[in-house]
Amino acid sequence: MEFKVTETEKGFTIEDKNGERVDITFSDIYKKAARSEDGSLPKAVLEGAVISICQDKDGNPCGVRVQALGEDFAISLHDAENGKDNFTYDEAMQWLKDHGKETFSRKQAGIICIYIDDINDKLEEAGGEPFAADWYTTNELYVPRDKRSCADYNANYSWYFTGTLGALRITRYSPSFRCRPSLASPFSN
Repeated sequence: MEFKVTETEKGFTIEDKNGERVDITFSDIYKKAARSEDGSLPKAVLEGAVISICQDKDGNPCGVRVQALGEDFAISLHDAENGKDNFTYDEAMQWLKDHGKETFSRKQAGIICIYIDDINDKLEEAGGEPFAADWYTTNELYVPRDKRSCADYNANYSWYFTGTLGALRITRYSPSFRCRPSLASPFSN
């Protein structure tokens, strides 16, 4: 069946070939996604999150610490390799290993997606660069729930997120990743 979708000021109108119409408002969409009518996250989700600037032993900013949803991790002020944007997953993992670093997990990438604006603000405040609207690899391969390892599946996917878009996705064999190192703990802020 064919549908015509028209965006309106308050949402969308979907019309079938018989002229039957349904209006869907943005507030309905946000409500289904557990967001407020204006699209913002509810206060309960945001409460308790702490995003702060980390300092090195000399008191200089070195990263942004994120404490939210049961995670506590810190993000480097800059992308790996001076902002290189054409890592493959395997190249990014090798670069991190060669430099004694890691990057964030899938769960941490999800938290970054939720708090991207606050994190980018803190990165800039600390003298760093915000996440680009680009693909950032995580350190995790995708494993289906019913499998024991990615080798049981086919190891074709890794988790990544798209910078300021706030989307978490999977792919692996793409030469289009950026990599943002994580900092080792303990933290000082």
